[in-house]
Amino acid sequence: MFIDVHAHECTDVSKDILVVNNGLELESNKRCLELKNKNIRCAMGLYPLEGIKLSKDEIEKNIDFIKSHKKDIVAIGEIGLDFKFNRDKKQTDIFKSMLKLAEEIDKPVIVHSRGAEKEVLDVLKKFDLNVVMHCFSGDLNLINKQYYYSIPVSVVERKWVQELAKKVDATKILTESDSPYVIFKKRKSRPEDVKEALKKISEIKEISLDKIKNTIFANYTSVFHE
Repeated sequence: MFIDVHAHECTDVSKDILVVNNGLELESNKRCLELKNKNIRCAMGLYPLEGIKLSKDEIEKNIDFIKSHKKDIVAIGEIGLDFKFNRDKKQTDIFKSMLKLAEEIDKPVIVHSRGAEKEVLDVLKKFDLNVVMHCFSGDLNLINKQYYYSIPVSVVERKWVQELAKKVDATKILTESDSPYVIFKKRKSRPEDVKEALKKISEIKEISLDKIKNTIFANYTSVFHE
């Protein structure tokens, strides 16, 4: 089974792919729930740039919705910090609230850290959680060996992603499409693109395709308890 731990509003995949759709705010969390099926899992979260638009009551409404559907989700995601486009400190408060929620309902977290990699890792240290760092683009020296890192399909084309794949131990690697937000081969990414990513990771790690595929599936089951 191929693994895509980070996609958005994916509606259909082939039978050999498992996809985790990630919610961004209340409405997309609801849609994520509706799209669940045998091959599509649901993660609910609050994307940092969406969260700062909300009132305290709206944030609480989102948290309450997630709590009420804790049996329907495999993770809290997408959550984190994005300082590339906005440095509002409210992001950090929301991030901590979502991490507390993950601890309370015993779910792993799928974490966005654009332009705020060190800050995200500093916050995460205060929590005891299974962590998946989504599309990490920070200093490779910041890599936490206890966390999992989902390698985007851009590993096929981008050298810095290849360096990330090289640095992270195979037992901590996952794959993701970030569909439809990653541009892959001059088009929007799709979950099936993780198959090409896997081939590139196999080449980079000098591990057979079957072995790295099985390792990533085992990593998935370890994180998401499936």
